[in-house]
Amino acid sequence: MLHRSSAGMDFRETELISTAMQLVRGQPEIRNICFHRFPGEWLYPDRIEQQVDHAELEAQLKRALSSGEGRRMRGSRAHLGIPTQLTVLRRISGLPDVPRARMKEILEFEVAENIPLPFDEPIYDFIPLTPSASPEAPSLLQEAAEAAAAAEADQPGSEIILFATSRRLSEQLARAVRSAGLKPISAEVKGLALRRLMHHLSPDWLREFEIVLDMGERSFDLHIYREGMLVFSRNIAMDRWDYLTGDAARLAAGSLRLAALAATDYDIGRYAEETAREIDSAVNFFRYSMNEREKQVSRLVIVGKYDDTLPQRLAALTGYPVEMPDFTRMRKRRYHPDVLLSQAAVSIGLALRGCLRENRSIKPI
Repeated sequence: MLHRSSAGMDFRETELISTAMQLVRGQPEIRNICFHRFPGEWLYPDRIEQQVDHAELEAQLKRALSSGEGRRMRGSRAHLGIPTQLTVLRRISGLPDVPRARMKEILEFEVAENIPLPFDEPIYDFIPLTPSASPEAPSLLQEAAEAAAAAEADQPGSEIILFATSRRLSEQLARAVRSAGLKPISAEVKGLALRRLMHHLSPDWLREFEIVLDMGERSFDLHIYREGMLVFSRNIAMDRWDYLTGDAARLAAGSLRLAALAATDYDIGRYAEETAREIDSAVNFFRYSMNEREKQVSRLVIVGKYDDTLPQRLAALTGYPVEMPDFTRMRKRRYHPDVLLSQAAVSIGLALRGCLRENRSIKPI
């Protein structure tokens, strides 16, 4: 039995990657994958009030979904991936151990008074890292007293991971998607979409202290997971065009950028070394800022657009076991090569949100 298509939309600096999925006999199946390159700049991460050129984004989405594979996605229920550059992820400790509804009230106060965020009007959600208390919640005064007593006794209180982004940005993305003929249902950080995909493909992955790299042309996302939870995300600007060599470098200097880079067009050795340094820096920052100094990375997973030799190079440079996902479970009646599925990994994870049973009651945004 076919259900309405669920579309995952991965917004990047240079392109939109969309994947449409449907449930077929109770199993999610990829129907279409669409890549649309943006000819101009639409995302301004450094601008708080004007992060998105809404008119440009809306025009490009209509173009992307007006022909070919994109046209088949029209009418789908869309799940949007917020660019990592425009999201904030923080671990907050020492909170009272209370049910989720009460924690939302506490966070509403904390975000307004004590947690500075780089958005004039943030929207946020959270995931608890410790079990919640019984449904019978004490008063706020009692919660404060218990938290203070726990702090004096050096006892850990409740911990959460806070995810935040700009309400303005989310509304701009939703309006553009709606104008292109899709129904926006949800928006989330990309690290959660990748966790959903990894657990679908390999249920034992991301259960220890592990990293996922999502490689792109102008930057890559680095996500750290601890015991199945996303605990750290960072977008690292590394433009592959800065590593061009020979004729490709001369063409780029003349403002003629190629649609795609061949392996011989840039210095993959230097690029891999810089990537490894950025990984090491991010891991050390996480360990010391989160007091996780004894944690050893058990797996580094690579997805996205990357040179075939990068995994082997990073394994040698970092000393971490480096793996790529096995996408066999994603192949049903239609065949998509691994390189394509890897580049579409975030959008697949987003589309899965609309297909997995526990997520099919999400309200539209």
